Amino acid sequence: MTHYREFARRLLAAISTGLLASLLFVLVVSAQSFIDGTVLKNANLRAGPGTNYTIVGTAKAGNLVLIIDENAAGTWYHLDGGQWIAKFLVAVAEPTTTPPPTSGPGTPPPTATATPRVEPPVTTPPTATATPPVECLIKGNVSYNTGERIYHVPGGAYYDATVINSAYGERWFCSESDAQAAGWRRSSR
Repeated sequence: MTHYREFARRLLAAISTGLLASLLFVLVVSAQSFIDGTVLKNANLRAGPGTNYTIVGTAKAGNLVLIIDENAAGTWYHLDGGQWIAKFLVAVAEPTTTPPPTSGPGTPPPTATATPRVEPPVTTPPTATATPPVECLIKGNVSYNTGERIYHVPGGAYYDATVINSAYGERWFCSESDAQAAGWRRSSR
């Protein structure tokens, strides 16, 4: 009989702990701060906080977005749908503790939506399609193997061999800080 009492006591303790954990979860989630934002210009939505992440959708200028977090560097916003958007592309409102209603009377405001992305073919080597603006000689190259965004400075080991093709999202930068702010990393050579 004591075996059953011990089992019942442990079962009751486990249920109580589970209920307490559930209650704490609900309290934490309901107290989470949300920030409303408005997209300032057409933008790509990313799978992570940087341009090296896959494009998972788009947001048009004027779209409303719900921001739930930002990256540690404070340069990207994490949206309620799981996407990321560059911070400079969003105007923010005051934080609110509840998300906006999902339905209601009238026409809902436009929201960012995921759109399929067609990757450009990589069957032939690219040809140069972009010429550098005056004094903007840093080459922003997209790796064909990994999609990683790497910039090359004049005098670097791969600078002369790097060809910029804007069809692949490659571009020129005027400074290393511009390249880094856009989410590109410096070539290790």
